[in-house]
Amino acid sequence: MPAALADGVAAGRFFAALPPMLRRPIPPEKARTIVRARMASRREDFLSLINRTVFSRPASPYARLLALAGCEPGDLERLVRQEGLEGALAVLFRSGVYLTGDELKGRRPVVRGGATFSIDLASVCNPLVVPQIIARSSGSRGLGTVVALSLESVRDQAFNACLDVHARNALSWRHAAWRVPGGAFLTVAIRQAACGAPFERWFSPIGLADGLHPRYRWTDRALRWAMRAAGMRMPWPEHVPVDDPLPVVRWMAGVLRAREVPLVSCYATLGARIGRAAVDAGIDLRGARFTLGGEPVTEARLAAIEAAGASASTLFGCTEAGGVVAYGCLARRSPGEMHFLHDLRAVIQPGADGAAAGLPRRALLLTSLRPSSPLVLINASVGDEADLGPRPCGCPLEAEGWTTHIEDLRSFEKLTIGGMCLADADLGRLVDEILPGRFGGGPGDWQLVETEADDGSPRLSVVASPSLGPLPPEAVTDALLAWIGRGGGVERITSILYRDGGFVRLERRAPFLTASGKVGHLHLLQRGDTRITEQRN
Repeated sequence: MPAALADGVAAGRFFAALPPMLRRPIPPEKARTIVRARMASRREDFLSLINRTVFSRPASPYARLLALAGCEPGDLERLVRQEGLEGALAVLFRSGVYLTGDELKGRRPVVRGGATFSIDLASVCNPLVVPQIIARSSGSRGLGTVVALSLESVRDQAFNACLDVHARNALSWRHAAWRVPGGAFLTVAIRQAACGAPFERWFSPIGLADGLHPRYRWTDRALRWAMRAAGMRMPWPEHVPVDDPLPVVRWMAGVLRAREVPLVSCYATLGARIGRAAVDAGIDLRGARFTLGGEPVTEARLAAIEAAGASASTLFGCTEAGGVVAYGCLARRSPGEMHFLHDLRAVIQPGADGAAAGLPRRALLLTSLRPSSPLVLINASVGDEADLGPRPCGCPLEAEGWTTHIEDLRSFEKLTIGGMCLADADLGRLVDEILPGRFGGGPGDWQLVETEADDGSPRLSVVASPSLGPLPPEAVTDALLAWIGRGGGVERITSILYRDGGFVRLERRAPFLTASGKVGHLHLLQRGDTRITEQRN
């Protein structure tokens, strides 16, 4: 089905199904009952999902992986009963039942023993899901992730969102978002409305008329009509560019003057910009709140927010996983500490066994549990790593049963600047062909480097070898932005956000080498290495 027709069909289903869902906001007692029931049935939910979507579908790549591991339905059931869910998943991982990020998205073939085969993302789509929302993650040259969600999936997440809102006593707060348009914002707005805390303001870093695909206007209108039919109001998007956050600051200050609490949902970079703008303007945001996601919440970004008097909590969301994976700990010991929502998914890490699979020890391998999951994942990597484990913290989210903590979350195969991602595998042609073809040099002379300034501002550094001679900085950065931003979809949004934020710059230095002495397309921040001295032309 053509993409435009698929979007239209999904929008029609969405418009018909959303109003009944929103007419009765979820009470916390019901959310708590649902979440606890899901916690108690995790093993059964996993086995049921795999029987319905993997063992019954020989074309599923997981069916082939399980067959190569010699695991039939009865074997899987015995393994889960004997080892527990996470224990069984660890055994499966060691037996080759997993997918790396590149395998999941079809960028590299799956190689297990003597077997080699290729898959694509469509082959792991959940056949039980009726698409109603199309969510797209960022990625260069149209290679982002496209995932079809259902309102059932959004409602599954809304029960968790409800408990997070009540844990923070945020139901009576005044909620706003400074987020880009698209399917991801759509699901966030629906979750907020479903738990009785709808957005009253939407500040968009991107103008809907700024060369975007018409589907962004259709999505906005569909949400507005559906919420009106449910008796709710959806705010109109107000264009607030990344380099001018003062309209958001003034709204927050006005709410504080009215002796109420403003809460802004945004990317961590944008939250830091709000904090710095407030300090520069002499505006006190003491008592204001943020929900930060989309990228790591570093100490510098959190410090910029706290310098204005505000405080922040975090969340970890993922398009491939279908939504929020973790909510911020309310008794955190590090800037981005979160509680993993293991009623919706399971997670393990490869540890020392990851080397053979090309995965870091701390990689997060996610497994779907719910029949509403948009993708069927079994030990699937989404390119992120973190410290993972139980920790008694005493915060309300621990009392809900979410006892597994995530800390020091970061990517190991994609860069995330301003909440928008670019993957290593997507950028090979840019640094090996496009930039050398226009400005000289060849593979190994160019590289993209993720850095962070002292104030928490992200940087995408285009590193060019000094051997290339003089280069025009603006022409180089313009070439990069033009290449990643062709079309009117999420790639266009990424390009505009990077341009308006001033995130891209040219640096003249020798490219960083990998441990094996090669020049990678990307050099990502490593643990304990959050600053790289800039050397600009």
